[in-house]
Amino acid sequence: MSPHMVVLVICMSFTGIVYIISLVPESIRSGIPPKIRNIPGSKTILVSLAWGIVTAIVPALQSSGTMRLSTLIVFFWSASLVFIRTAFFDILDIQGSRIAGKETIPILLGEKRTMRLLKLMSVLTIIVISLAGLTRLVSPLGIALGLCPLSILFFLFGYERAGFSPGLRQVLMMESHFVLAGLIAVLWSTF
Repeated sequence: MSPHMVVLVICMSFTGIVYIISLVPESIRSGIPPKIRNIPGSKTILVSLAWGIVTAIVPALQSSGTMRLSTLIVFFWSASLVFIRTAFFDILDIQGSRIAGKETIPILLGEKRTMRLLKLMSVLTIIVISLAGLTRLVSPLGIALGLCPLSILFFLFGYERAGFSPGLRQVLMMESHFVLAGLIAVLWSTF
Protein backbone atom coordinates (compact mmCIF):
# COMPACT_ATOMS: atom_id res chain seq x y z
CA MET A 1 0.00 0.00 0.00
CA SER A 2 1.11 3.52 -0.69
CA PRO A 3 1.64 5.93 2.22
CA HIS A 4 -1.58 7.74 1.20
CA MET A 5 -3.53 4.51 1.53
CA VAL A 6 -2.07 3.71 4.95
CA VAL A 7 -3.01 7.17 6.26
CA LEU A 8 -6.51 6.86 4.76
CA VAL A 9 -7.10 3.42 6.29
CA ILE A 10 -5.84 4.63 9.68
CA CYS A 11 -8.14 7.67 9.55
CA MET A 12 -11.15 5.54 8.58
CA SER A 13 -10.37 3.04 11.34
CA PHE A 14 -9.99 5.83 13.88
CA THR A 15 -13.31 7.34 12.81
CA GLY A 16 -14.99 3.94 13.22
CA ILE A 17 -13.58 3.61 16.75
CA VAL A 18 -14.50 7.18 17.69
CA TYR A 19 -18.04 6.56 16.42
CA ILE A 20 -18.52 3.92 19.12
CA ILE A 21 -16.51 5.21 22.10
CA SER A 22 -16.58 8.53 23.91
CA LEU A 23 -13.59 10.84 23.67
CA VAL A 24 -15.16 13.56 25.81
CA PRO A 25 -14.44 13.16 29.54
CA GLU A 26 -17.60 12.88 31.62
CA SER A 27 -16.60 15.91 33.71
CA ILE A 28 -16.87 18.30 30.70
CA ARG A 29 -19.69 16.62 28.77
CA SER A 30 -22.53 19.03 29.56
CA GLY A 31 -24.46 19.35 26.31
CA ILE A 32 -21.76 17.69 24.17
CA PRO A 33 -22.78 14.35 22.67
CA PRO A 34 -20.40 11.81 24.25
CA LYS A 35 -20.14 9.72 21.07
CA ILE A 36 -20.31 10.57 17.39
CA ARG A 37 -23.18 8.11 17.00
CA ASN A 38 -25.20 10.29 19.40
CA ILE A 39 -25.03 13.21 16.96
CA PRO A 40 -28.34 13.25 15.05
CA GLY A 41 -28.00 11.96 11.49
CA SER A 42 -24.33 11.04 11.89
CA LYS A 43 -24.77 7.42 10.81
CA THR A 44 -26.30 8.35 7.46
CA ILE A 45 -23.59 10.91 6.76
CA LEU A 46 -20.70 8.68 7.86
CA VAL A 47 -21.94 5.67 5.90
CA SER A 48 -22.18 7.87 2.79
CA LEU A 49 -18.70 9.29 3.30
CA ALA A 50 -17.24 5.83 3.88
CA TRP A 51 -18.74 4.48 0.66
CA GLY A 52 -17.57 7.54 -1.26
CA ILE A 53 -14.04 7.05 0.06
CA VAL A 54 -13.97 3.33 -0.71
CA THR A 55 -15.46 3.66 -4.21
CA ALA A 56 -13.75 6.85 -5.43
CA ILE A 57 -10.82 8.00 -3.33
CA VAL A 58 -9.21 4.63 -2.56
CA PRO A 59 -9.08 3.55 -6.23
CA ALA A 60 -7.71 6.97 -7.26
CA LEU A 61 -4.99 6.93 -4.63
CA GLN A 62 -4.14 3.31 -5.39
CA SER A 63 -3.83 3.82 -9.15
CA SER A 64 -2.22 7.26 -9.42
CA GLY A 65 -1.41 8.32 -5.88
CA THR A 66 -3.23 11.62 -6.41
CA MET A 67 -6.71 13.02 -6.31
CA ARG A 68 -8.06 15.11 -9.13
CA LEU A 69 -11.28 17.03 -9.59
CA SER A 70 -12.68 13.95 -11.33
CA THR A 71 -12.06 11.94 -8.15
CA LEU A 72 -14.08 14.43 -6.11
CA ILE A 73 -16.91 14.34 -8.66
CA VAL A 74 -17.05 10.54 -8.52
CA PHE A 75 -16.85 10.73 -4.71
CA PHE A 76 -19.83 13.12 -4.69
CA TRP A 77 -21.82 10.87 -7.06
CA SER A 78 -21.16 7.73 -5.02
CA ALA A 79 -21.65 9.32 -1.60
CA SER A 80 -24.87 11.00 -2.77
CA LEU A 81 -26.40 7.74 -3.99
CA VAL A 82 -25.58 6.04 -0.70
CA PHE A 83 -26.85 9.01 1.32
CA ILE A 84 -30.17 9.00 -0.55
CA ARG A 85 -30.50 5.24 -0.11
CA THR A 86 -29.66 5.29 3.59
CA ALA A 87 -31.90 8.26 4.38
CA PHE A 88 -34.75 6.67 2.42
CA PHE A 89 -34.48 3.50 4.50
CA ASP A 90 -34.43 5.72 7.60
CA ILE A 91 -37.79 7.10 6.41
CA LEU A 92 -39.15 3.57 6.14
CA ASP A 93 -37.93 2.78 9.65
CA ILE A 94 -38.97 6.07 11.23
CA GLN A 95 -41.26 4.41 13.78
CA GLY A 96 -38.60 1.92 14.86
CA SER A 97 -36.05 4.72 15.15
CA ARG A 98 -38.40 6.74 17.36
CA ILE A 99 -39.04 3.75 19.60
CA ALA A 100 -35.29 3.05 19.85
CA GLY A 101 -34.57 6.73 20.51
CA LYS A 102 -32.40 7.11 17.40
CA GLU A 103 -32.13 10.58 15.95
CA THR A 104 -32.11 10.03 12.21
CA ILE A 105 -32.41 12.67 9.51
CA PRO A 106 -36.13 11.92 8.91
CA ILE A 107 -36.82 12.32 12.63
CA LEU A 108 -34.96 15.63 12.70
CA LEU A 109 -36.40 17.08 9.48
CA GLY A 110 -39.64 15.16 9.18
CA GLU A 111 -40.56 12.78 6.39
CA LYS A 112 -41.71 15.41 3.87
CA ARG A 113 -38.65 17.64 4.27
CA THR A 114 -36.36 14.62 4.09
CA MET A 115 -38.05 13.52 0.85
CA ARG A 116 -37.54 17.04 -0.55
CA LEU A 117 -33.87 16.86 0.45
CA LEU A 118 -33.45 13.45 -1.22
CA LYS A 119 -35.12 14.64 -4.42
CA LEU A 120 -32.96 17.79 -4.44
CA MET A 121 -29.83 15.69 -3.94
CA SER A 122 -30.92 13.40 -6.78
CA VAL A 123 -31.33 16.36 -9.13
CA LEU A 124 -28.01 17.89 -8.04
CA THR A 125 -26.25 14.55 -8.55
CA ILE A 126 -27.75 14.18 -12.03
CA ILE A 127 -26.57 17.68 -12.95
CA VAL A 128 -23.05 17.30 -11.50
CA ILE A 129 -22.25 13.90 -13.03
CA SER A 130 -23.85 14.71 -16.39
CA LEU A 131 -22.10 18.08 -16.73
CA ALA A 132 -18.82 16.48 -15.67
CA GLY A 133 -19.28 13.88 -18.41
CA LEU A 134 -20.25 16.49 -21.02
CA THR A 135 -17.26 18.71 -20.19
CA ARG A 136 -14.92 15.69 -19.99
CA LEU A 137 -14.02 16.31 -16.34
CA VAL A 138 -14.90 12.63 -16.04
CA SER A 139 -15.34 10.02 -18.73
CA PRO A 140 -18.42 10.45 -20.95
CA LEU A 141 -19.63 7.43 -18.95
CA GLY A 142 -20.66 10.07 -16.40
CA ILE A 143 -23.53 11.08 -18.67
CA ALA A 144 -24.82 7.49 -18.68
CA LEU A 145 -24.30 7.20 -14.91
CA GLY A 146 -26.65 10.17 -14.53
CA LEU A 147 -29.37 7.57 -15.15
CA CYS A 148 -28.82 6.16 -11.64
CA PRO A 149 -29.84 9.27 -9.68
CA LEU A 150 -32.54 9.88 -12.31
CA SER A 151 -34.02 6.45 -11.63
CA ILE A 152 -33.78 7.14 -7.89
CA LEU A 153 -35.67 10.39 -8.45
CA PHE A 154 -38.45 8.54 -10.31
CA PHE A 155 -38.52 5.95 -7.52
CA LEU A 156 -38.89 8.68 -4.87
CA PHE A 157 -41.76 10.31 -6.79
CA GLY A 158 -43.37 6.88 -7.20
CA TYR A 159 -43.00 6.21 -3.49
CA GLU A 160 -44.69 9.51 -2.64
CA ARG A 161 -47.57 8.93 -5.04
CA ALA A 162 -48.20 5.23 -4.50
CA GLY A 163 -46.82 4.95 -0.98
CA PHE A 164 -45.36 1.49 -1.55
CA SER A 165 -45.80 -0.67 1.51
CA PRO A 166 -42.48 -1.48 3.17
CA GLY A 167 -41.09 -4.82 2.17
CA LEU A 168 -38.79 -6.71 -0.12
CA ARG A 169 -40.14 -5.00 -3.25
CA GLN A 170 -39.12 -1.55 -1.99
CA VAL A 171 -35.71 -2.76 -0.88
CA LEU A 172 -35.07 -4.39 -4.26
CA MET A 173 -36.24 -1.29 -6.11
CA MET A 174 -33.95 1.01 -4.12
CA GLU A 175 -30.96 -1.35 -4.23
CA SER A 176 -31.40 -1.89 -7.98
CA HIS A 177 -29.90 1.54 -8.64
CA PHE A 178 -26.49 0.22 -7.62
CA VAL A 179 -26.93 -2.78 -9.92
CA LEU A 180 -27.93 -0.35 -12.67
CA ALA A 181 -24.65 1.54 -12.14
CA GLY A 182 -22.71 -1.70 -12.52
CA LEU A 183 -24.62 -2.70 -15.63
CA ILE A 184 -24.09 0.71 -17.22
CA ALA A 185 -20.34 0.48 -16.52
CA VAL A 186 -20.11 -3.06 -17.93
CA LEU A 187 -22.08 -2.13 -21.05
CA TRP A 188 -19.96 1.01 -21.48
CA SER A 189 -16.69 -0.91 -21.27
CA THR A 190 -18.02 -3.63 -23.62
CA PHE A 191 -19.15 -1.24 -26.34
